Amino acid sequence: MGISGSPSDDADEPTGPGSDAVASGAARTLTVGGVVVALLGAGWFILSHFVMGTTSPDAVGEALGVMLGLLVAASIAGAIVSGRGSHG
Repeated sequence: MGISGSPSDDADEPTGPGSDAVASGAARTLTVGGVVVALLGAGWFILSHFVMGTTSPDAVGEALGVMLGLLVAASIAGAIVSGRGSHG
């Protein structure tokens, strides 16, 4: 229920048996994805700064750009796999 007593906008959330398993699976996927993106960003920083010899601010900027690119790619892949956005 919302503040005014009306139902909230949780109609998209699964209910019934197994809905906790779906929620924990989604949380696990987000956690693993976040860790992978962070590790790849850290790896890019290490590669850029220590191997290629770029300055720290430049290496941090490159790593953040890589992480943003990975998140955008994951978002697009998730939209395609889930089938959301297909109007027809």
